[in-house]
Amino acid sequence: MSEFYSVALTFFPVFVLLTVPLGLGLTALIFRGASADAPGGIDIKSALAPLIGLAALVIVLGAAVQLGLDASALVYFAVAAAGAGLLVLGLIKSRPAFVFKDLAVTLIVAFFGYLVLISPLLVEGRFAVLGYETNIDPVFHMIIPEYIDTQGYQFPEEFEGGFEQAAMDKLVGQGYPDAWHHFLLLAQKVYGLRAYYLFNMAIAFFGSFVAFGVYAWGRAGGLGRGWSAAAAAIGTVGYLQMSYAFQGFAPQVAVTPLLYGALVSLYQALVKGERRFLIVV
Repeated sequence: MSEFYSVALTFFPVFVLLTVPLGLGLTALIFRGASADAPGGIDIKSALAPLIGLAALVIVLGAAVQLGLDASALVYFAVAAAGAGLLVLGLIKSRPAFVFKDLAVTLIVAFFGYLVLISPLLVEGRFAVLGYETNIDPVFHMIIPEYIDTQGYQFPEEFEGGFEQAAMDKLVGQGYPDAWHHFLLLAQKVYGLRAYYLFNMAIAFFGSFVAFGVYAWGRAGGLGRGWSAAAAAIGTVGYLQMSYAFQGFAPQVAVTPLLYGALVSLYQALVKGERRFLIVV
């Protein structure tokens, strides 16, 4: 197997292992002691757990980098966070009994979405950046994590354009949200590759997590497991999602699954009366 396929086909499971355990631990902590028939069924909580884990991972990565943690230590930091999630899951005796069938179904659908979102690369069998000829944003999104990797958040008072100016303009001049870039930086450290090689895989990973939010919406609306999974599959590879992913609009794709998760959690809190979902929001 070529290096491309070994990276492309392992990216999703590797980062699932770094997000789902953390999400399960946090979900167990938030909903500890909740009865099985509480508003917002356990199937919904099970489906949202990976999204909670992804959001938490992005938050802790951002905090670690901003506090000066060396980028080379991010992998150990992420593994420790996932391990802490499993530890919490094991320690909480009154944790909800997760419906792992719902979790398994959504993971399969999400992996399907991930493969579709990188399908042009899979067909070509090589690393590339989709949409580069129609959108120059990927240049900035690849520069930022590499700048943080080498310079951290130390910006010179004077610079002569190029690499430094691009990062400075986005992060300081525009106040650009940088959580997505921390995730890409983590991917660089996991695989030992530059951002160029992992850019679209990171986009696809975030995009695939739409499956969890759509599935949770289906279950919240009374749909069965099969119909919810079908809706999740369609939502994950819908036109808007694919068009943004194929043009390299990374942050826009990255925020979508978190928005779905926040909305369904808000619905469960305000309409169904399970106030603990507000913590998720």
